Formats: sequence, C-alpha cells, structure tokens
Amino acid sequence: MMKQLMKIFPNKVTIIPPQDEAQLMNWKNQLDHDTEALRAKSNIMSIQSFLNRVGLECKDLEAISIKDQTLTNESVDRVIGFALSHHLKHYKPKVCHDMKLVLSTESVSYGLQMLQNFQSDMKSTKKSLKDVVTENEFEKRLLADVIAPSDIGVTFDDIGALDNVKATLKELVMLPLQRPELFCRGQLTKLIEEGIQSEL
Repeated sequence: MMKQLMKIFPNKVTIIPPQDEAQLMNWKNQLDHDTEALRAKSNIMSIQSFLNRVGLECKDLEAISIKDQTLTNESVDRVIGFALSHHLKHYKPKVCHDMKLVLSTESVSYGLQMLQNFQSDMKSTKKSLKDVVTENEFEKRLLADVIAPSDIGVTFDDIGALDNVKATLKELVMLPLQRPELFCRGQLTKLIEEGIQSEL
C-alpha cells in the first residue's frame, strides 16, 4: 500500500515538530483540534448521506457536534433509528416540500445519546463476561459465543402470540435453565425437546 502511495505521490515533505516546549504543546493542541473538526465533519456527512438514502431530512444538522468518536454505518443506522422513534413519539410529523420527513436536531441528539448509552452498556457487559471463570478450553470457546441478556433486546412479552402460548414457551425455555438437574437424564429430556419443537 505504501509503495503504491509513493508512486502516486513521489515528492515527500517532512514535517518536524517544534523543538520549543510551548510551541510543541500548541502544535499538538492544533492537531487535536483539526482531528476533532475532521471527525465531526465526517460524522455529519455520514448522517446526511444516510438520511438522504432513507428519505429523511434534518435541518441544522451541522449544529450537532460529534467529535468524540467516528460513527460507523451501523452506528449511524442506530442513531437515526433512535432519533426517528423519539421524533415520532414527541413531535407531530413535519414533511417538507419533497415529501421527506424532517427530523429535529433534538431527536438526532437524543439518538446520539442513546447510542453512547448503548455502547457503554456493551463495554460493561463485555467486561463482566471476561470475568467469568471457565474450567476448560471448551468453556472458553463457548464463552465467546455467549450473548448477554441485555444484548438480546427481546423479551417474552414481545412475542406475538396468545398469553397462554407465551407462558408455555417461556416455561419450556426457562425451566431447563433454572433447574438443569431435572433434565440430565430420563424422559424429561425428550419431552422438553418435543415441546419446544411443537411450539415453534
């Protein structure tokens, strides 16, 4: 990659940091400021292109400063999802002349706040999973695939079924987790497998 860049840009300019301590500190501060400005501009452009792609709009999007992290496409998707939900819950839908729904900057800010909360929860969950003591190599490998309960985002109440069916499904799934000793051997192992398959 570097060789290809060297072919495209053969001239090199070496930038030497200032030797004076005060000037060096000022230079580093300026670099940090420029990095934050470029990151904020890139994030705004990512959000704007996503809004255009899904047929939404946000006035004064530049007023929102997102300079603490670089947003990925998945993060932008989450932010706009949270923002749209907040906007529809709190505001009367306002449509501009080209039939695009206009989100408020407050809703987008809310979406960013929700993303930050989500990411901090994910970090704490990953830390708690790392603290789990495993007894052998199999458990270590299995732990990598474990999904924390907070990451699922779905409860038994979200299932679209009759209440008695939901209660039965919950019992079929939860009982082996709560009382595994009952399902180690015997006929109950066959019953639980048949029960879950018939419910699905």
